[in-house]
Amino acid sequence: MTALEDAVSRTNEFYFLREFTFPAVTFAPTSRSELELADGIIWLDDLAVVFQMKERDGTADRSKQARDKWFESKVIGRATKQIRDTINYLHKHGPISATNNYGQTVLLSQRQLKTLHKVVLFKEPATAEPPRRPKYHKSRTVGLVHLLPLDDYVGIVRSLLTLSEISEYLEWREMLNSSWPSEAEALPEQSLVGHYLRGEKDAKPSLSDVVNLRVLQDDIDAWDMTGILTKFLERTMDDIGGIKYHLIIQEVAKLHRGELRLFKERFVACMEAAKASEFRQPYRFTSPRTHCGFVFIPLQSELREVRRTALANLTAANKYDQRLDKCIGLSFVRDDDGWFTVDWCAHATKWEFDEEMESRLAKSYPFRPVKEQIVYRYPFKTDGGEI
Repeated sequence: MTALEDAVSRTNEFYFLREFTFPAVTFAPTSRSELELADGIIWLDDLAVVFQMKERDGTADRSKQARDKWFESKVIGRATKQIRDTINYLHKHGPISATNNYGQTVLLSQRQLKTLHKVVLFKEPATAEPPRRPKYHKSRTVGLVHLLPLDDYVGIVRSLLTLSEISEYLEWREMLNSSWPSEAEALPEQSLVGHYLRGEKDAKPSLSDVVNLRVLQDDIDAWDMTGILTKFLERTMDDIGGIKYHLIIQEVAKLHRGELRLFKERFVACMEAAKASEFRQPYRFTSPRTHCGFVFIPLQSELREVRRTALANLTAANKYDQRLDKCIGLSFVRDDDGWFTVDWCAHATKWEFDEEMESRLAKSYPFRPVKEQIVYRYPFKTDGGEI
């Protein structure tokens, strides 16, 4: 692994979890051959981002002609061909066994993908007059490939933070290439991110869009759950050494910051109720984007011994009540030492009518009523406060 590949892998791991980050991936289609799948991959259920990376030696000829020749040869030529090879390998040889940054072996299958982003990252030595590089390459066989300097990619990740938003931005960036090609190529990346934050596809992007990025309010404490998710495997009593728990954390990792804010609000409320050993009805919400429900169950201390039964039953009940194919449940109970036990479960089966469940819910409905609401993602700030 090169220094560039390692830096990108560590960035992706920090923001998108070790379970879904794959460093330089190689595979052996036969006993006598080994091929490189990609320099790096983020793979989260039905979403993937594949990377090829190129870095220019700082001691190389710094003339404009030499730099342009390197870019055309290594980035436009070689790296985009490797992207095409990646897509071809996924079609031809999948599922492909790969090791994530947690050291777990996972099968990557192109068949499960709904969204696949293709990205070439490059790094060049700094010059007094930075060259203007194209932001896109259009391949006849695999479509649009994003071309991004490393610093711009890191800036995008640090600004948008969640994988769902990174994915949406790459889709937005592709849309800009189709709808506003000259502006997309001419404007700095920060303006394109600001245009995405504005959320108006029909509006012409402009240099002033960078303001939206600058006034984005830092509210990460209100929604960030990485502290819980990064320690998930270490704290679970089940599935030691396995990857079944991915079914749980992948659904949380798919949420954007607005949905994560709902998640964290309910998580904290359940901790408070469990701390007081106070009865409260379960909290819940459903993400229309991912079609997954979440139910949060605070339990009184005397229910500790039956907590897993309660968790399984209420998760199944919420899944059925909301007519979902997927539901994640969490239960909370206070321990004698003042800490908490948080149990998780996942139900993922196609929804079907169940006469017995209908009867149970009709006789004893355990949930609060649900209501639709618009969840805003991006709070902006001005000198006078939020706008």
